[in-house]
Amino acid sequence: MTAAPASQAEQPCNALPLLPPAAAVETRAILKACIRARAARAELKASAGLIPNQTMLISTIPILETRASSEIEGIVTTTDRLFQFAQSERQADPVTHAASRHLAALVELGILRSQSAGRDRSRTA
Repeated sequence: MTAAPASQAEQPCNALPLLPPAAAVETRAILKACIRARAARAELKASAGLIPNQTMLISTIPILETRASSEIEGIVTTTDRLFQFAQSERQADPVTHAASRHLAALVELGILRSQSAGRDRSRTA
């Protein structure tokens, strides 16, 4: 696909090809790559099964992302403080409290499940 000339950048492209594409999508190389990807996924799933509480590991990712995003916005706090105050913002200093609002927004928008929902899921899985 080629880039549109600068003069047409503001105009929509209504000449999109119809689906499914006329060319073969499931080529031999793609199917072989799918086999390798499936094997890698199975290996990852087996490794994840060795982790006693996967929710604890996964729930750290948004906290780390919160710290990085807040730093971009000029709100600098430490990862330790965010972990310490992830459960109760009342004791947090103002900077950590501001950064932790980012984490609360992720939960509110449904991008991230709340900690209790993650624990409930880990018991049933």
